[in-house]
Amino acid sequence: FFNLSLKLNSVGTYQLSKLLVTPVTAAMQYVFFRKSVGLDTQAALGVICVCVAFVTTADVTVTMTGVGCSCVAILASATHSLWSKSKPTELGLTTYQLNFHMFPWTAMCFIAASMLVERDPVGQMLGLLQADLDPEVAGSSRVAFMVLTCLMAASLNISSSQLIFYTSPLTYHVVGHFKLILILIFGVLFLNSPVSARSALGMVGAVFGVMWYTSIKYREQQAAAKVVQSDKRQGA
Repeated sequence: FFNLSLKLNSVGTYQLSKLLVTPVTAAMQYVFFRKSVGLDTQAALGVICVCVAFVTTADVTVTMTGVGCSCVAILASATHSLWSKSKPTELGLTTYQLNFHMFPWTAMCFIAASMLVERDPVGQMLGLLQADLDPEVAGSSRVAFMVLTCLMAASLNISSSQLIFYTSPLTYHVVGHFKLILILIFGVLFLNSPVSARSALGMVGAVFGVMWYTSIKYREQQAAAKVVQSDKRQGA
């Protein structure tokens, strides 16, 4: 649905939709799991989201259908990240086992969606394969790169599930925002991509927000570890 949102809305609207996943995840986490977020964490997340919005949301144009796709995508993404944290423990599975059972259904859903949305996806795929097998077509290796992309996407899904399970859904979204900022910084430093003062300010602010969020989580882990050690001493 995020891809449909990108197709029907502007790039700025697409990026804004991805940013909204973070506060929606925090709200759903409180509603369904009664797990609140501290004020300092809320402030850090706010800084990250606002600064990333400075960088990515230059123009925002929407359509009614696109807004509907964005809403479904936001809710689905937030729900997926929360379930990736809770379901392995609830079902007594590892993240690898959960992905093993989930991937076939996900693949079937994507195949069905491509049949409904794309124009003749089977014919396009066969055309690409024939072009790749034709020795007269120079530089035709698109199918091989598509397979490589699929393998990389599968590894990304597995590592994302591990990240969510061992940290939290909010940390997963923060890492996603930080990844976007690193890509933009890489483009500026090595590909001579143009950057405005607003974008530069947003990048610096987002990095600061990520560092602030990381320090908060580190202090929370240290405090939790001290509580565990204290309980062990009292039990002994």
